[in-house]
Amino acid sequence: MYTISSTPDSVIKELAQLHKTLRKQLKLTQTELAERAGVSLGSLKRFESIGLIYLESVLRE
Repeated sequence: MYTISSTPDSVIKELAQLHKTLRKQLKLTQTELAERAGVSLGSLKRFESIGLIYLESVLRE
């Protein structure tokens, strides 16, 4: 759960970690998920490592 004291950076990092955990639970590689989501592998890797991704890309997934 997020609180008012959470920083945007900490929320972004938590979302990225959650995404990575869910992908692994589904037994998908980054390449497989990128292809299924219609985003570049680089975008997916960047999101999972540092939390940066365009909102439009997230909505595709």
